Amino acid sequence: TTFNSNNTNTRTLNLGTGTLTLGTSSSTPWNIDGTNLTASFSNSTMVVPSTLDVTWSGAGKSYGTVAFSFTAFGSINRVTTITGANTFVNLSSAHNGGTSNAPIYSFPAGTTQTITGYFGMTGAAGSLATIKSSTAGTRATINLPNVGNSTHDYINIQDMAFTGEGKQFATNSTDSGNNAEIRMGVAMPARQALLGCGI
Repeated sequence: TTFNSNNTNTRTLNLGTGTLTLGTSSSTPWNIDGTNLTASFSNSTMVVPSTLDVTWSGAGKSYGTVAFSFTAFGSINRVTTITGANTFVNLSSAHNGGTSNAPIYSFPAGTTQTITGYFGMTGAAGSLATIKSSTAGTRATINLPNVGNSTHDYINIQDMAFTGEGKQFATNSTDSGNNAEIRMGVAMPARQALLGCGI
């Protein structure tokens, strides 16, 4: 399944409370232009599996749960490019197996993604998930205004800034520079995981 509404016609789109699983054969599985679009996505779940380079065009809208997933295929690292200053209830990535290549998640430089619920990015041993800004040297921002602490595993992170209440931790991971407000090489303390409070 793919969805394309890349025009400026007056239109309304309501995903309701269902789950939409996008296909793996398109480089633009979710492609919308927010102009003149009345959108109701905030109660839905969107699953975005990938074995290719893809662009997920959020158009600055509010989404419920968006879950990216990656399965290693071939030998070329694959990029998922996220566009727009979007809001998510939950945002995550998962690695479904294989180490022949690795996923790269590119967030727009100088732009903020806001996440109000769960946030977790995960790669695999030998196939780190790269979380980076679209422009080297210019940070992209993840704002977590009321999210509890999060631990990310097997990631490579570059040019990313984290703001808001939640503390970010990364285990089995690589710091490629110019990051802010993420603790590398340590897991969330057990007491913080239990209580969900700051440190």
